[in-house]
Amino acid sequence: MIVDAHTHVFPPEVASNRSAFREDDHWFGELYASPRVAIATANDLLSAMETAGVHTAIVASFGWQSAATGRFCADYVLDKARESKGRLAPLAYVQPSEGGEGVRRLSADLARGFVGVGELMPAGQRFDLDDHDLLRPFLHLAAEAGAPVLVHVSEPVGHLYPGKGEVSVRSMWRLATSFPRVRFVAAHWGGGLPFYELMPEVRAGLTNVWYDTAATSYLYDPRVFTIAVQLVGADRILFASDYPVLTYRRLLRSVERLDLEPDARAQIMGRNAAELFGIPLSSGTPRGGSKM
Repeated sequence: MIVDAHTHVFPPEVASNRSAFREDDHWFGELYASPRVAIATANDLLSAMETAGVHTAIVASFGWQSAATGRFCADYVLDKARESKGRLAPLAYVQPSEGGEGVRRLSADLARGFVGVGELMPAGQRFDLDDHDLLRPFLHLAAEAGAPVLVHVSEPVGHLYPGKGEVSVRSMWRLATSFPRVRFVAAHWGGGLPFYELMPEVRAGLTNVWYDTAATSYLYDPRVFTIAVQLVGADRILFASDYPVLTYRRLLRSVERLDLEPDARAQIMGRNAAELFGIPLSSGTPRGGSKM
């Protein structure tokens, strides 16, 4: 079973009014400045999943700075997840700067059926990931609910690209070690954080962190999969596309070519995410492409 642990969709109103949302949100404006950059709806994602043979997708909307816009998009994600009969699993939107009001809303959202929280985007939402006092009440709720928290992390070196941001591996490590009861998903291979797990003290503090493969072919050589398995183990890696940033065809083809043990492949491609997010996986494979 293939589970995509990191995707993004938007209500149709965002796609049809791209320019207005770009003007209203600087981070969205940076990522979606070009009309060639796809804005996908839930139906677009489901169609892509069907073609590729992806069983379930963990779905976020976007790290909007405006809490009102964030909640509007998150409600759309939740509604579409309910309609999908288990194919889509929604993540709750959080704007940490909302304070107590945001905490109350997150508590209600976790009771409504959201399976996790995120994607937290510090640069776009204009908060500091090292501001643990700001984040503490939200993360406490996530820990109590057993809801994983997806965090945008970027590489401190390499090429610049829209939406890269400046969340360092140091900040992610501090967050994970300060909140050991929270299960974090560090997006985009944690900005390279798995490589620091060769340091015993770093590895000891990151047992509550999973790494997703979102945007891999945009960032890394495909060998990152096999090397990361050696560094952190197959049980802490989650297959993810960052759809629609990357479509499934190229990424799945790269993974199919890797020399991975069958059990490690099964863990990465779906079992880990299913266990982490509490997703029941039925027998069989959706119609369409890959049968991994």
